[in-house]
Amino acid sequence: MRRYWEFRAFLTRTSQIRGSFYSVSGIAQALEMLPAAILSPEDPYDRVLGPRVRAEPAMSNVPLQKIPERIAV
Repeated sequence: MRRYWEFRAFLTRTSQIRGSFYSVSGIAQALEMLPAAILSPEDPYDRVLGPRVRAEPAMSNVPLQKIPERIAV
C-alpha cells in the first residue's frame, strides 16, 4: 500500500495545478502559475526526478525508404 501512496504523490506533484476551480481566488491562483508551468523548459517529471539523459526517439534509427512513384498493379 505504501507504493500506491508514493505513486499517487508523484502523480499529484507532476500533473496537478494548484488552485481551486470553484472560487474566484482559487481560479486566480491557478492562472497565476499556469503560464510559468506551460512555458518552463523543464519537464514536470525532471523537476521531481532530477535531470536525466534523454534518449533519442526510436524512429530516428529507422532508415527512410524511397516511395515508388508508381505502384505496378
